[in-house]
Amino acid sequence: MCVGENLAPFAAYYLNAQLAALYENSERCVAEHPDAQSEGNHRFSALAKFVTGDVAGQSYSVFTAIFDKPEVKFICNHNAILKLKIRSIRGPLELDDVFVNILVPFLSQTSELLTPAHFGHMVQFDILNLDYAAILSISAQEDGSEPIVVGRTLLERYLVKYLKVLQEAKLDTFFALPQTYLKAESDDHVESRSPHAIFDHALASHSSQIRMSSFGGVTVEKINEHIFSAWLACSMSKAPEGSDRFADWEARCLVEYRFWDSSSECLHFEFEAPYVEILCPEEMVIIFHIKKVQVLKDGGSEAEYTNWKIGFLVYTMWTTDESGIKVEIDFSRGYHHHPSLLAVHVEEGQDATLYIEHQQRVVDILDGHYIEILQRFGFGTLYSHDTRWERSGGGPEPEVPEYPAGIWGNAEVDDASKEGIQRAGLGAFDQVTAISQESINSYLATLYEKASSIFKTWAYGNSFNATFKRPQLRILSDKRAILWIHIKEGSFVTLDGSELPPLDEISETCKRTANGSRLAFEIKIRMVSHHQLEPDSVEAVQKQPAFAEHGGKLDCEVKHITLDFDCSQYVHKYSTINVEGGTTQGLQSLLVYISKAYFEALRKEGLHVIASIPTWPTGRNAPPHAMTTVDFRIHCDREVNRDNWASVTTYPPVLLILGVLGSKDMPSEDLSPSTTFIPRLRDPRLGFSHGTVAVAKQAFMERAVLGPLARVNALTTLIPEKSALLPGSRPLKLKTWFAIAREDDQSFPTTWCCQPPDEYGFLKYLWSHRAELTYRYETSCNRYIRDQRIVCHTENWLTVPTAVGQGPPLIQIDGKMELSMCSTETPKEYETPDEVSEDVKALLLTRSARASVRWGLTFTIDAEGSIIKVKACETATNPKYALEESARDAAYSGDNVEDPEYLLRGAFPASIDITDVLSGVDQTNMTAEGAWAFLYPSGGAYRLGTPAFNANGDLVLELCRMGSPPNATKPSGSSARNGLKFAGASALLSKMKAPHSAA
Repeated sequence: MCVGENLAPFAAYYLNAQLAALYENSERCVAEHPDAQSEGNHRFSALAKFVTGDVAGQSYSVFTAIFDKPEVKFICNHNAILKLKIRSIRGPLELDDVFVNILVPFLSQTSELLTPAHFGHMVQFDILNLDYAAILSISAQEDGSEPIVVGRTLLERYLVKYLKVLQEAKLDTFFALPQTYLKAESDDHVESRSPHAIFDHALASHSSQIRMSSFGGVTVEKINEHIFSAWLACSMSKAPEGSDRFADWEARCLVEYRFWDSSSECLHFEFEAPYVEILCPEEMVIIFHIKKVQVLKDGGSEAEYTNWKIGFLVYTMWTTDESGIKVEIDFSRGYHHHPSLLAVHVEEGQDATLYIEHQQRVVDILDGHYIEILQRFGFGTLYSHDTRWERSGGGPEPEVPEYPAGIWGNAEVDDASKEGIQRAGLGAFDQVTAISQESINSYLATLYEKASSIFKTWAYGNSFNATFKRPQLRILSDKRAILWIHIKEGSFVTLDGSELPPLDEISETCKRTANGSRLAFEIKIRMVSHHQLEPDSVEAVQKQPAFAEHGGKLDCEVKHITLDFDCSQYVHKYSTINVEGGTTQGLQSLLVYISKAYFEALRKEGLHVIASIPTWPTGRNAPPHAMTTVDFRIHCDREVNRDNWASVTTYPPVLLILGVLGSKDMPSEDLSPSTTFIPRLRDPRLGFSHGTVAVAKQAFMERAVLGPLARVNALTTLIPEKSALLPGSRPLKLKTWFAIAREDDQSFPTTWCCQPPDEYGFLKYLWSHRAELTYRYETSCNRYIRDQRIVCHTENWLTVPTAVGQGPPLIQIDGKMELSMCSTETPKEYETPDEVSEDVKALLLTRSARASVRWGLTFTIDAEGSIIKVKACETATNPKYALEESARDAAYSGDNVEDPEYLLRGAFPASIDITDVLSGVDQTNMTAEGAWAFLYPSGGAYRLGTPAFNANGDLVLELCRMGSPPNATKPSGSSARNGLKFAGASALLSKMKAPHSAA
C-alpha cells in the first residue's frame, strides 16, 4: 500500500479475509456443535450451512443448503456482488453446485478514536445493505452460462430468508481497511483522509468483472444503441458544400476531433461509436473507441495509432417522470480515467517511449478537453425515451377525421381559438396564410394513396426493398420538422460503412428484415425559388398544380417550401428499430439506405415540396391580391424542439406564409407568439382545420370593399344647384355628387372613415357630408330683403360583424339624406333679423321645411371555390321618405320655394345600377377546379371556406381541401375564378331597402 496507490483492492482483500475467517468459524461450528444448526440458532453456522422448514409463511419439508466460502466483489463505490456457491441443496429441491450472484449496496460508517498526537486513527465499518439486495443470477456454472429455471422461484424465496438470517447474525458488517486521517489544527474535527490516499472501487475494477445488464427497465444494449445513434447521426452529417468538413466540427465531434496545442502539435482523432458499461445506477464506464489518432507536427505526421480504447468513470443521473426516462452524465461530480482498458501494444519499429508519451497525451486530452466539449454541445445524454408520443396511439400523429367544408361552423370549435382568430393581428403584412401540420400530413396521405407513389413502395436495386405506411410530419420551431418513415415490410443488404456504394458493388448474400421499423429524422424546412430547385427534381415539380397553372405566366415566379433532405438528422429516441439481428451495423445500413437513397428518390419525384406560392415580384401583370414578396415562419406560442414537442398538444406549431402587395419591402417584425391563426376543436381527435387565409384590412376591406363602395356615397349624396336660388330662375334642383363630378370631369372624395367599434364589437365606417347654401336678395323696388338657406346633410353608416364561425358576414349600410330649406323676408329697416324686437319679428315673413330619405342595404360576403362573392339581400325595398317639418307664415307670398320631400323624391335614385361599382377587383382568369390561386399544398390545391372579419377588419377565410380527402365525402365542385375577387357585382346595390331600424 504505497503513497498515491488506489487502496480499494486492499480494502476488498481485507473484507474478504474477514469473511473467510467467519466462514471457517461457521464450518467448525457445524462440525462441532450440531445443535447450532437448528432454526432460530443460525448466527454461528449460517455461512456454512442453512436449515429451515418454513418460507414465506408456508411449511415445507426441511430445506438444507451447504455453502462453500462466499466472496464479495466490489463493482463500484456503491454496490458489490455477493458471490455464493451452494455445494448441495436438499429438501423440496435437490440441486448440487449452484452459483448465485447477489447485488448488494454497501455503505461506510466511521467512529473516531483520536489520540493527542497530530494524526488520529479512524475505525471504519463497511456494511452490506442486505435489505436492498437483488438476486442477479442463479446458474449451474460460475460464469452464469447455464441459468437454473426449474425451482428458481422457490429457491429465491429461501435465499431471501437466508439473507435475513445473515443480517440478524450481524454477518453484514466488517471492519474497513485502517486508514490515516488528518486532524485540523483548530479543533478536534477530522477533515479528510490523507491527501496521498486514493480510494475508489470503480477505478480498481477491471473489464472482466460483473457488470449490470440493466437498471430501471433500461438495458445496457438500449443505452449503447442510443449512443450509437447519436454517433451515427454525427457521422452522416454533411458539411456545407465547398467548405472544410471541420467548419461544423462541434456537430461531428463524436466522429472526428482535432486538438491543437501551443507547440504547433495537432492530434487528429477518428472515433468509432462510444459505449458504456453499467457499474451501478450511479456509475458507468464510458469507453471511447479511437479508430485512429494521428499526431501531426510542423505540418507532417509524426505518429499514427489505431484501435485504442480509453475508459472514463462517470456518474449518472436517472430521471423518470410522466414524459419517460432519461439517463445523463452528472458532470458536476467529475469523471476519472479508467486505466484498466488501456494497454500498451508497441508494434515492431515503434518507439516505445514515444508510444507511451503519446498515449498519455491522448488520455490527458480526452480527460481535460474532449469530455468538456461533449458536455458543452449537449452530448451528455446517454439515453432518452419519451413515451408521450407513444401514448398518443403508438405513432407521432393519430389519424383524425377531415371536414371537407371546414370546421368553423362546428359547434365543437374551441372558444379560445375562435377568440384568438378574432383578435389576431397581421402586423405590417398584407396577407398571412397559416397551414396546420394536420393539413400537411393530410396531403402527404393523398400522395401516399396514389398507386405509383414511392411513399408506398420503393426499392434500391435488389439491395433494399420495402413497403411503407404513410409518412408523417411534426413541425418544430426554427424552421425544422420531424419526419417519420414507417417501414411496413422491408429487407436490405448490410453495408460495410456509412457511405452508399454503387449498386454493382453491393453484395447481396446477406439480407436482413426491418419489418415494423419506424425511423424519425429532424429535417430543415426552407423556401426556394423554382429555379433554385435541384435539377433532378425540376421536371417532377413542374407537373404539380402550382407550376402547371402559373409556371408560364408573365412576370410570375413560383416559390416552394421544401424539406431539405440534405440537412436531415436521425433521431433515435423517437424511432422504433426492428432490424433482424439487432446489431448496430444493421441500423447503420438501414439509415444509409433511407437517408442517402430514399430521400434522394423522394426529391427526384418532387415529394420534398410541401407548399408552392406563386408571386409577382415586379408587380406587373399581377392579379388582385397577388403577393409580390413572401417569406415563411414557424409560428407557436412557445419554443418547440425535438425534446419537448410531445408535450405541445393544444396549439401545435403552424406554418405561416407572410406576404406583401405592391412594391413594399418585407417587414422585419414578427407576429405576436400568442396569436392564434387556426381554429381547433375542443377534442383534436374529432377533426382538424387545414388553415386560414387572412388579408389585411388595408388590402381587402379598404381597397376591395370600401374603395368601390365609396361610389355609393357619391350616388347618395345630394347637392343643391346654386342657380336655383336666384328669383325668377328655374325651380330648385338637387343633383348627386356623382353627377356633378361627371359633368365637371373631376372626382370628389367619398371615403369611408373608420369609427370606434360599437358595444358589440362591430366595425363601423362613416361617410358624412353637409352642403349649405345661403343667399340674400335685395332690390330698390322691393321693401323686403330675402334670405334663403338650403342644407343637404348626408350620413351613411357601414357596419361589419366580427364574429368568427357564425356563417357569412352580413354587412349593412344605413343611410339618411336630410334636406332643410328656410326663406325669410325682412323689412329693409331691419336688416338683421336677429336684432329686431319680438314685436317686430311678428312682421317677418318666413317659411321652413325639412324632409329626409332613409335607405338601407344588407349584403353578404361568401366564398365559392376561390371566388369571394358579394350578394345583395333579396329583401331589398325602395327608400322611405318623410316630411319631418313644415311651417309657413300666413302672409308669406314669396316664390321659388319647393316642397323638400318632392325635391328628394325627384333627385334621390329609386334604384341604383352599380354594375361597375366593384369591377375593379373582378378578374377573368379561371380554372375549372376553382382552386385558391395563391397557395398550393403538396401535389394538390385548396379552396376557400366561410369568410369572416376579425376585430381589426382583416378578412379571414378557412382553407379547405380541393377535392376528396382519403376516407372523406367529396365536396361539391364548382366552376370558379382564381384569386380573391367579387362575383355578381351587377346585382349588388341594384335596389335599396329600408334599414332595420327605420320607422
